[in-house]
Amino acid sequence: MIMVFLTSPQFVIENELGGVLITGKHLRSFDNYKERMDEIDSNLKIPLFTALDQEGGIVNRLASFSDNWRHTPSALEMRRMDTTQIRTLAKKNWTRTQGYQN
Repeated sequence: MIMVFLTSPQFVIENELGGVLITGKHLRSFDNYKERMDEIDSNLKIPLFTALDQEGGIVNRLASFSDNWRHTPSALEMRRMDTTQIRTLAKKNWTRTQGYQN
């Protein structure tokens, strides 16, 4: 499988790419992002793998998707947290994000 920066759905489909990297600009319009992902996913033989460069702190891609993620600790700060604290933080943010309306 090859993962690329998310380009046009047609490019991903025609080249049967296995995954895409999502950045903050892709999440500015969630409806557009979801539409693109659905188009790609429905035209590939296997489910599309997606990844997001989310580090928290200064590099916070998810903040463009929802303010719930704006104060996510940096990777350095999370390194000092135990696994339970990190999972709790992620679950809390994800649960709050589920009600997000663009």
